[in-house]
Parts: sequence; structure tokens; C-alpha cells
Amino acid sequence: MRRRFNLRFALCDPERFDAITDTNPFQAEQQVLCSLSLIAGNPDAARAVLEGQWDLLVVDEAHHLAWSERESSLEYDLIEALAQVTSGVLLLTATPEQLVDRHGTGRVLLRNTRASIQGFPERRLIAYPLPEPDSYRSQAAGAMEGLTPERTFGAGWTDVDPRVGWLIETLRGLRPAKVLLICAHARTVSVRTRGLCSTCVRHCTAAPGFTRPSFTRIMEIVERDRAAAYFACQENGTQVLLCSEIGSEGRNFQFAHQLVLFDLPLDPDLLEQRIGRLDRIGQTQVVTIHVPYLTGGPGEVVFRWYAEGLRAFEHCCPAASAVLAEQRSSLLGAMEGNGDLELLIAHTRSLTDRLNADLATGRDRLLELQSHRPGADLALVDQIEEIDSKREVADFLTRYWDAFGVEHEAGPGGSVAVRPGSQMLQKHFPGLPEEGLTATCERVNALSHEDRELLTWEHPMVREAMELLTASDRGTSGLILMKDQGFKRATLLVECLYIAECPAPPELQVKRFLPRPWRAC
Repeated sequence: MRRRFNLRFALCDPERFDAITDTNPFQAEQQVLCSLSLIAGNPDAARAVLEGQWDLLVVDEAHHLAWSERESSLEYDLIEALAQVTSGVLLLTATPEQLVDRHGTGRVLLRNTRASIQGFPERRLIAYPLPEPDSYRSQAAGAMEGLTPERTFGAGWTDVDPRVGWLIETLRGLRPAKVLLICAHARTVSVRTRGLCSTCVRHCTAAPGFTRPSFTRIMEIVERDRAAAYFACQENGTQVLLCSEIGSEGRNFQFAHQLVLFDLPLDPDLLEQRIGRLDRIGQTQVVTIHVPYLTGGPGEVVFRWYAEGLRAFEHCCPAASAVLAEQRSSLLGAMEGNGDLELLIAHTRSLTDRLNADLATGRDRLLELQSHRPGADLALVDQIEEIDSKREVADFLTRYWDAFGVEHEAGPGGSVAVRPGSQMLQKHFPGLPEEGLTATCERVNALSHEDRELLTWEHPMVREAMELLTASDRGTSGLILMKDQGFKRATLLVECLYIAECPAPPELQVKRFLPRPWRAC
């Protein structure tokens, strides 16, 4: 929110909520970001958020709010209660087929589809059937556990799992292409990271302060940001980023074109979320999906159900959730070796085609036309591109930083590294943290690298810099002209300040041989 839209939100997590005891933590800030699990799992937090007196409630991934005529989830009830006491409610979802399209006066529904927007890439599946180890088959604990057999097997699974050797050889073959690897659990990521760092990840220890190309929920958000930035760096970043399931939500890696699914989730929406990290607007090439699966077990059943029944790897399947709801018991039975798998796949394909057709014919065409108006939208895009094509912001900031003593230097990929200088005209520069920041004036660059702030005329640093220039005495000058016969002819005095600096490494102690700053008039 801060990097893309310059909106500063306070993150309310369990630690912050418990630390603020003298007041309502949700009333201490104007804009707050928190997880639904915090208020659903903590009655005090639920009570506090309901007393927050909000103007706008935004719910991301709203399709997770389960509701039926018979019952509703706790999360749904909490959002419903919040909606009753909030002036505005905004529900966001990438799978709107699960929401009921009931809207009337005071309600607005916007829906965009891939077909209406265009610009999405093709998807290509490459499957790798691998023999299931006898040790996995003998210790099978259930259908769901069979999707991630390494967790049941425990230590030493990398010695028996054929996916390990396959992964190393595949990554070597894909060099130097960027590869995003997603698996279900953080423990699998950590084990794979230790092995891959020494075998096939190029330059995995090159970045200062970061030695393991992984991305898991147990990492701090700063660590995850650093990992994502290291992966996005084209010059000397890592070739592969290993993610647990958290990597399938919220992050954009459209600069990469190779996706490895080390295992498969049973939820088709989660599968689409994984693929959607690369399959999104801004992707310039075909997204290649590499799927290794163990034959003869639950993994093969789920793979074939996705690939042959839903055809979910190469196409977005809007009806997937509805199909799973109807076939869950049959699918679980097939994963345990019961029932006719071929018959299940045939039924899945027929049901998927019928439900997708119903969704297509039942769409609200007027709603889609209102949501996406190509004429007006393209005109707006042209205006934005025209503004972005000019170098006015970059030129203004460069001159401004030079005049006010802010240090800046060109970074990788069209970025610029900005940090406070030792000779700044004031102690703090507006919008510039003490540790500095990495920024860019190119929108495409900022969209591909989440660690870079997009500097525009609306950015807080730019706006506050202009205010500093116009509302203070910094950068101003005064001129007085006096005409009096009692004075001699006018004389102009100019004061100049010179400072000699050397960028040599401190250990050379070059400054001993340089004169101190001197002044001349």
C-alpha cells in the first residue's frame, strides 16, 4: 500500500494488539491493516475492531467468507457485523463466481474478466511422472497426507524422493531463466533451500544480508521483501525462489516465466492462486508450469483430476470450486484407491464444461460493460503513459537532491539508490528514511520490483520537497537595490563554499592528506 499507492497503514498483529493496553489498538491509527484470523481467533480483538468507528472496510479474498442457507462461518459473521456499523464496504475477490450477485440501491458491483480485459499470457503444462518410492507407499497415512508424503516420512526424505533429483536437474536445465518454486509447507522449503544453495542456485550468497532464496510465513516481512527483491534482480539475483504456500498470495512475479509446483493443493482456487503469481497482466511470455507427481498414489489422482478433468493448468476454470464441492467425497475416495478414476475424470470433465457454460451464459453483460469501458480506459492509459514518458520528475529530483546534499546513485535496472548525505542543508529530508531507499520513476520497473518506490508528482517525497522549497527559506534568495548618492558605486559580494571529498574506502585513510573544508570570498 505504501510503495504502490503512498498509503501508510499500521499493521496490527497479535504482538501489537497485546502491547497496546491503555486504549483500543484499532483506534490509535487512521488506517489499519490486519488479518481476519486475528479478530476471528481473539474475542478481545473482535470486540475492539467492532468499536473502531470505521469509514471504510476493505475485505480482500472475500470468497473465503463461507455462507449457506443452513450456516455461516465465524469469519462471515464478523464481516457482516462490521458491515452493519461501517459506512462503506469494499469486497475484493479474484473468484467472483462464488459470490451472489444481489445488488440494489447503494450497492455497486464491478467485475472484470480475462476475456474482456485481454493481455493475459498463454499457459503451458509440462508433466513429469515419477515412480512413487516403496517407502512412501508402505507408510501411507491417508489421502491428504499422500499429497505431501515427505512430511509423514520425516528426516531423510530427500534421499528417497525422486522429485529431489528431478528438481536439481530441471533447474540446471532452465538456467539462467528465473524459476518460482511453490510447495505446501515451510519445512519442505527450508530443506530444499539448504540443498539447492550448494548445488544449483547461482550466486545464492551474493546479496549482502541474504543467503537463502526462500520465502515462507515464518520469515519476517522485511526478510520476505528482501528475498523477493533478490529474486527480481536481473543482474546478480538468484535464479530460483522457493516459496511455501504464502508465496501464492499477494506477490507478483510476472518477470519470471517458469513455475515449478513441487506438490499440488487439493483446493483448485489455491492452484489458480499459485499459477496467478506469474499468469497476470504484465507477463510477456508463455508461462510454463512444471509439475512432478508420484505415480500410483494420491498425487497422480489429483494431477489427473486437475489436468484432464478441470483442465485447470492451461486454462482458468471458473467452475472449479463448484466441481470440487460436488465431487470431494468421490475424489478423496479415488485418492485412497477406491472407485473408478477414469469414470471420475470423465464426470469431472462433463460437469466442468456444463458449469462453465452456465457461468458464461449467465454473466451480467451490462455489468461487465460498466466495469470495463475500453474507450474511456484506453484514453486514461494514454494519458498516464504520456506523463510517464516525460523525465520531468526524475530531472527535478536529481537537481533537488544535488542542491540539498542528498546522496543518490544509479542502481540496477533503471533504479536509483537515495540516502541522506553528510552535507545536507537540514537534518532530515522529507520522505527519506535514515537507511535510504531504492526508487524508480518508471512504472513498469516499480511493478516488477516490489522493493522500489515509484516516484511521481503525487509521491509524498516529491510533494513535501516542493513544499519545503516554496514554504521555507531554503533555496530562496534576496536582492536589494539601493540608489543613494552618499554611497559609492554598487559592489557585489559572492560567498562560495568548497568542500573536498574523496570516495576512497575508509581503510585507506585518504582524508589525512586532504585539506579541511575552506571558505573563500
